[in-house]
Amino acid sequence: MILKIRNFTGLFGLLLLLTFTSCKQKNAGEKGESKEQLAEYTEAIEKSPNKPQAYIERARAYYKTNQLEPAIRDMEKAVSLDTTKAENYLLLAEMYEKRPYVKGVIYALEKAVEIDPKDKDNAKKLGILNFQVKNRDASFKYLNMALRLDPTDAEAFYYRGYNYREVEMPEKAIENFQRALDLKPDYFNAFLQMGLLHAEKKDKKAEGYYSSALRLQPNNLKALYARGMFYHENDSFQKAITDFEKILTFDPDFLTTQYNIGYNYYLLKEYQKAIPYLTKAIQLHPENPHPYKTRALCYAAMKRTQEAAEDNKRAQELEGEKK
Repeated sequence: MILKIRNFTGLFGLLLLLTFTSCKQKNAGEKGESKEQLAEYTEAIEKSPNKPQAYIERARAYYKTNQLEPAIRDMEKAVSLDTTKAENYLLLAEMYEKRPYVKGVIYALEKAVEIDPKDKDNAKKLGILNFQVKNRDASFKYLNMALRLDPTDAEAFYYRGYNYREVEMPEKAIENFQRALDLKPDYFNAFLQMGLLHAEKKDKKAEGYYSSALRLQPNNLKALYARGMFYHENDSFQKAITDFEKILTFDPDFLTTQYNIGYNYYLLKEYQKAIPYLTKAIQLHPENPHPYKTRALCYAAMKRTQEAAEDNKRAQELEGEKK
């Protein structure tokens, strides 16, 4: 039994907080000047506490000197006083991103998009952020909005495709990933997702998509692992070993690669070659019964009955512990 990563797409599911660029921080050398400015803005606020501009200026001054929390408080006050300026919500979103506070970023961007619904970039950012927090309906909503504004945005098609993948609509996912590739022929992640989807369908086109991804990033471990698994599942054991071996040149402890090489050598009946990999897998994951079982089979095929019995006994003990 080969050990497969069951939720492979989860490997690509790390949270992507977007970087906003409406404000640029200046050098720390401005701190002295900023203190004077802060005093001026504070005085202006005390004189006119219901006018947002002084809060905005003081927030910017705080932000320049890396005083994030007072900057956020001032911007929150400013947008409560004037809810009509998209740029103020974008600045607040940038500050929330620095905290980081994902829900706050989404809230502020939603307000900005309500005010300026023709800004494709902000709509796309919202689509991607909602994708990352698994709010599929909102993600679809904003990605669709972005694509209505710009039907040539490959990234928006990619994330819409990934949404369809997550809600188990593979054909719609494939359609969107293909649109992304039509617009951006060097889109590594789209090739990889197409490979994964076609592999799940047991469609041999998967190999071509994986290979296209690897032409773009020849040493990408996730793509090598995915293609290796595809080769294994289609009985191309030597090709699987080649991909898994390449992974080990970069990361000897990557996922279940040591075991998978050993298991593929076992299937090729090259038992002597299999044993060192299975032994390494046991060293890396001594609580896993599968390497013991496969090594036992290798020992048995080599007539090393005592060692086979010991491995079988240990595998049974581990399986018993898991019950």
